[in-house]
Amino acid sequence: QAGHAAHAAIFSPMYATLADCGKYCRSEEKKPLSTQRPLIQCEYNHAMGNSSGNLSDYWDLIRKERLLQGGFIWDWKDQGIFHMKHKIGDVEDRSENAHKVRLLGSLAADEGLYGGSAVIEKSDKLDLTDSLTLVVEARLNNPGSNQGGQPLIMKGDTSYGLKISETGELEFFIYSAGTWHNVSAKLPADAASQFHRYAGAYDGEALKLFIDGKEVGSSPCKTKVAKNTFELAVGIDTEETARRFNGSIRQAAVFSRALTAGQLANSQGKPALLLDFVKDAAKPKTQRFLAYGGDFNDRPTDVSFCCNGLVTATLAPSPQFDEVRKIYQDIHTTLVDFSSPNLKVQVRNEFFFRNIGHVSGSWKLMQDGVVVADGKLGLPEILPQQTAGLEIATGHTPKADSEYFLRIRYDLLEKTDWYPAGMPIAWDEFELPWGKRSSALPAASDQPVVFSESPQQITLKAKDVTAVIDKASGYLTSIESKDRKWLQSPLHLNFWRPTTNNDEGAKLHHKLKIWQHAGLRATVEKITVAQDGKDLRVIAELAIPANQSRATLRYRFTGNGQITIDTEFRPGKDLPTIPRIGYQCEVPNSSSDWKWYGKGPHENYTDRKSGAWTTIHEGPIPLLFHRYIDPQESGNRTDIRWANISTPGINGSLRIDAMGDSLLEMGCYPCAASDIQLAMHACEIPPRDFFTLNIDHRQSGLGGTDSWGALALPQYRIEATGVYRWSFLLSPAETPALPANLQVPR
Repeated sequence: QAGHAAHAAIFSPMYATLADCGKYCRSEEKKPLSTQRPLIQCEYNHAMGNSSGNLSDYWDLIRKERLLQGGFIWDWKDQGIFHMKHKIGDVEDRSENAHKVRLLGSLAADEGLYGGSAVIEKSDKLDLTDSLTLVVEARLNNPGSNQGGQPLIMKGDTSYGLKISETGELEFFIYSAGTWHNVSAKLPADAASQFHRYAGAYDGEALKLFIDGKEVGSSPCKTKVAKNTFELAVGIDTEETARRFNGSIRQAAVFSRALTAGQLANSQGKPALLLDFVKDAAKPKTQRFLAYGGDFNDRPTDVSFCCNGLVTATLAPSPQFDEVRKIYQDIHTTLVDFSSPNLKVQVRNEFFFRNIGHVSGSWKLMQDGVVVADGKLGLPEILPQQTAGLEIATGHTPKADSEYFLRIRYDLLEKTDWYPAGMPIAWDEFELPWGKRSSALPAASDQPVVFSESPQQITLKAKDVTAVIDKASGYLTSIESKDRKWLQSPLHLNFWRPTTNNDEGAKLHHKLKIWQHAGLRATVEKITVAQDGKDLRVIAELAIPANQSRATLRYRFTGNGQITIDTEFRPGKDLPTIPRIGYQCEVPNSSSDWKWYGKGPHENYTDRKSGAWTTIHEGPIPLLFHRYIDPQESGNRTDIRWANISTPGINGSLRIDAMGDSLLEMGCYPCAASDIQLAMHACEIPPRDFFTLNIDHRQSGLGGTDSWGALALPQYRIEATGVYRWSFLLSPAETPALPANLQVPR
């Protein structure tokens, strides 16, 4: 930690922003750099987890300014080691209800649950509205003030809970009709060294707080406890997920009635939930996993701070690896003249001590993602640090309604100690201004849409497709084509991503939390239905609970069963930046094949996509999601023109097309988004019968200048100002055939 602080103190004036760095290197006297400054070394930190954003910007500056030297990326390898822990299902509810529990942490015989949390499956028996008692035996690591507080046992933030408040007091609360009712008391002086039994009880008349069976606080209260949809959890708040407990918990219990001090002291009462982590710790540890700081109950700890490698702890390349490899390559191509099919390029040899006779060059011309021409480059002898010009005769006649990309690649002619012959060591891609892609449009309707209304929903039918729009939320809740159901949850606006390590380093999980549930909590202010020829238009005006934000959703349901969604989002005033803007839903996990035309094949983000290329990519959804050692946002792809999700070997797909000039970003989690947010290790992400599909207008950059507070660069943030508009087309249909001559370039 001292070393990190020293780095920050030395380098922060230099890499606060790239613009600042550039200003520092260029003197205000505007004289040549060589007469103004000595060589300057700048530092760049890869940082933790899903990171390495803005590395391309950094090296653009390095290559532009002759006197700048590159810094370093640390580390090469994630510092995780294999260890054994209890499996996700090893914690049992010892009450007669036998609720299913997910262990998202570690257990020890003396400490019980000492790292992470335990989440209890949703149950009506835990929706307690009249009276209840919560009991936890716990020891704190940090009994002082803590941003957001520390949950002991809570059913989200909008029902009931026992926690340590932000100011470091014991607090019991219930939530009712938009109001929190609570009672609090000081913690014991030895709360950090000894286990104590903390309890909160509500009998419909008053809230009472107990420590070791003794009443320490009371507050009158007569109300019904609100129900919510969040899971009850020990050690974490499943609604305000930035709040985590720092300490150890031996036991936790919930009672469906209020217990007295005497009953608590004598452990009387029939619990609705009873967890004994000490007993569960006696079970054998059979889950092998990659451990990091804190997983051995080591304190103090920086937890996953050292999981900051370009390769994983098992030496597999992380998704950042290709970005770094691309930016560090030593052969660079520049497009000089694209006015005719005979393209002129310049090749720069950035090696310092060798020519490029050890590589061969090749090119491919792609039209709408499909290779239409290719060939070899006749590379001349290019000496170190020198440039040569080449001409590429594509022989292709461009079409005005297509888009074109030229991709040039350089492969090793002979094997080396680390690469086989034919290994690509450099490449470049250029978008050619020969034409413009044809924006997706729905097919002309050949029959009218049939619809019906009820007080709750609008049902639309055309051909073999049926869709339902909920009148309370304005969201699509169902899309069915023939016998296939495409939605397992509503297609709702979403402004949140599972936080990355860099997000948490900058405290964005606290600072931006207003966006976490804003999309799901949107409500309709007005909804209209109108016939438009054979099509049907539905317009929903939404109120979004984020400082009076608003959105307008315009659906067009066509006679061919296609659905266009045109969205206008208007953020309210005085709001923080937005993690992402788009839609999210759950789709059946049987539809496991994802094919897209855009950047890939590996995950990429707005500030980390230089190492990805543009063509048609395909893969199984579980393998396209990278399981970081500390689970976080993963699997995004940018610049998407169209995408299909389908079931291998079964006809039918859900196709998503970008409409207008705006491209899409998309990602698909093989689990619930909340599973990623709650878990601390990849093995704690449970199997689900659905995938989570993200269809985004844009997502915030990852950042990576450092991991203890630096944000993504300004051009990669999403400011809560102005108006955001985007459109896409949904087509539940037969799986479209790709061209027979399709070639996907490596």
